[in-house]
Amino acid sequence: MRNAIALKVNDQEQILRVPETSERSILSPGSPPGPSPVASSGKTIAVDRKDIDANLKDMGTMLSQAVMRPFFTGGVPDGFIVSSIKSGSIYQKIGLVDGDVIQGVNNRKLTSGDDMMELYNSFKSGSSIALQVNRQGRQEIFNYTFR
Repeated sequence: MRNAIALKVNDQEQILRVPETSERSILSPGSPPGPSPVASSGKTIAVDRKDIDANLKDMGTMLSQAVMRPFFTGGVPDGFIVSSIKSGSIYQKIGLVDGDVIQGVNNRKLTSGDDMMELYNSFKSGSSIALQVNRQGRQEIFNYTFR
């Protein structure tokens, strides 16, 4: 079920529900993709557009390059943890390492699969983005420009 799971406990069915949240684009309406104002203090990484296009040509290719799972803090969605990054993958090329938790993009929190799809689409079609990443307990911002 969307936002719910049914469990059978001692021959009784229990349903756990996750509250719906309002959805909005990770990109500000009417503005081109780009780093958020707070991202200026972060690391800037230039990525060749050819690498982006080759590695993200389809969802299957992207999903085969690393494992991304929802990450929770205190039972609340708090981004997506990246693990099992393959050598030469787009994840490696943009500087992510195993254990990084992608918590936001362009100053908007990532909490759902829909948010991750928008992030994927931003990489495919945008000219720059800013990722908020928790790396070993430290908050870091990675600014990407695609050339």
